[in-house]
Amino acid sequence: MKSKGIFLVLGFFFLILTIAVTGCMEKTYDYYSNGTTVHVKPGETILVSLGQKPSTGFVWNATVTGDLLITKKEFGSLGLSMMPGNDAGTATWHLTAGEAATQKFIAIKIRPGENITRVVDNFEMTFLVDNGTL
Repeated sequence: MKSKGIFLVLGFFFLILTIAVTGCMEKTYDYYSNGTTVHVKPGETILVSLGQKPSTGFVWNATVTGDLLITKKEFGSLGLSMMPGNDAGTATWHLTAGEAATQKFIAIKIRPGENITRVVDNFEMTFLVDNGTL
């Protein structure tokens, strides 16, 4: 019995090590990363998740600079959407770092169609790309 436990632990360790070495683990950032600068590699997948409650009308509107790509955006609720006004959840952007030295993810929380002066929140992250020339 003891040997099975050891093999399970070793197997799990090698799985995590393999994922880390091959770069399959995505970097994930949230609202607490606002204003930060991080180093990434070209082609690296980055996730940015921000809280949102669409029933208020305010939603995150994101843009990127450089050759940072938004490859997917999704919204996940907390499972309370059956009750009116309880649609709180998280907007998540899947990003892929490009080759440009500096790239930014910028998001503002605003009601669609309203004047830009009505922004209620903002988020910005800077990504410095390590393309092996440093």
